[in-house]
Amino acid sequence: MERAATGQAVLAVQDLAKYYPGTTALNGVSLMVHAGEVRALLGKNGAGKSTLVKILSGVEQPDRGKVLVDGRPATLSVPAKAREEGIVTVHQDLGILPDLSIAENLFLGRRNPLGVVRQGTRTQAAKRLLARVGSDLDPRARAGELSPHNQQLVAIARALGDEPRVLILDEPTSALHSSEVDRLLELVRALAAEGTAIIYISHRLDEIPRVANSVTVLRDGRHIATTPWDETDIDTVVAQMLGRTLERESARPNPTDDATARPEALTLRDVTTTKLRRFNLTVHRGEIVGLWGMPGCGRSEVFRVCFGLRKGHKGVVTVNGEPLKRHNPAARIRAAMGFSPDDRKRDGLVSGMSVAENLVLACPKKVSRWGVISPRRQRRLAQTEVERLGIKTASLRVSVGALSGGNQQKVVVGRWLASSSRVLLLDEPTKGVDVGAKAELYRVLRDLRESGLAVLVAPTEVEELFTACDRILVMRDGLVVLETTPTRTTPETLMAVAMGRD
Repeated sequence: MERAATGQAVLAVQDLAKYYPGTTALNGVSLMVHAGEVRALLGKNGAGKSTLVKILSGVEQPDRGKVLVDGRPATLSVPAKAREEGIVTVHQDLGILPDLSIAENLFLGRRNPLGVVRQGTRTQAAKRLLARVGSDLDPRARAGELSPHNQQLVAIARALGDEPRVLILDEPTSALHSSEVDRLLELVRALAAEGTAIIYISHRLDEIPRVANSVTVLRDGRHIATTPWDETDIDTVVAQMLGRTLERESARPNPTDDATARPEALTLRDVTTTKLRRFNLTVHRGEIVGLWGMPGCGRSEVFRVCFGLRKGHKGVVTVNGEPLKRHNPAARIRAAMGFSPDDRKRDGLVSGMSVAENLVLACPKKVSRWGVISPRRQRRLAQTEVERLGIKTASLRVSVGALSGGNQQKVVVGRWLASSSRVLLLDEPTKGVDVGAKAELYRVLRDLRESGLAVLVAPTEVEELFTACDRILVMRDGLVVLETTPTRTTPETLMAVAMGRD
């Protein structure tokens, strides 16, 4: 990929600083981005990326420093001012309203100078915007019926309606699968070729060499390095992100007896739904089993059945040797099962509650006395999980929504550990989580496995199966089509089997 152009930057950030009570989010960050450049902005969770994006988007104001557009100071007091300056952000939370049409989403909040919205005119304008992102979607279609990939395209098309000179894409591929990622990266490269400066944020490091001209690394709120991509590599970038070299571990097989000799913790026998066909699965105590497959294979359906979210299925679900007759989450929690859903913000956290309240949510009896919550017990139990999982928070009283994505995920996992769960279901637990947080999460799971915890995990990336899993199950069309171990297979083989190319 060609190096970005030199000369006056479209966007320049000079000595930005932002402080919150007990936390320095940014400390003297400076960078420049040129027209037609794709700048990867990287850093582990809590590095300051989100704060920098909020400042550039006009959501937050810096305590020190300034932002320049075309060499002149820009006042980004509110998001509308940022858009007027040509800085437009597509946030990870896309802001798509599901009950509105695509066209209504594309033009939401924009004023018609004549005061009248003409359906035909809006539809044609929507088609032109969608064409810019290579989409032929019907603008009249309901946005809530779109796939994650198409919702992402609509969000980018909406951003292009503001004619951005600087386009910020925050985790644009976090909900996409590999083929969809390929198409999105092609779009990003095409937009850069038109002269748009792009700041690209992603925890999927394999995307960076495919799309970025240069990379800026933040760590602990500080600017660590900005380097043309052809002068660096993934290992160097990871070391800059972490402040150390990440130990590359192969999967650690369980040192105890063979899995078949250990008691069964979770068993599904001949489970059948609209997406599963006489599905069978076993996870033993002290075992981590990875579940892998393409979108639509039925992987998420397995988790829904396991946690009692899928009613009306046939077959038997057994936990620690006891068949479960009640198919609801409350029965699963009583059976010492915990579940981390793939959308942690929507389904895994209560954003209005504090870190401590979220951590103890599943075990009220542990923190109450005579039916009344004991703040002292709540703090003690929450602090135990904060220390065990390395959750970075200024205080237990901080709203969980203020934490970085990786720390939010740790809170979800910590909730079930606090409730003494013996079976843990993790559906894409590392979505939007940096490499350091991924390594820490899997380290904790390996340690807990030694105490008998049974884990069923569906990772976001195929490589994660080789980091922590004892056994790997590959799904296709509602069935397990391959059972193997990390030492007997490769990522390429798993992908081929999952895609039906075996």
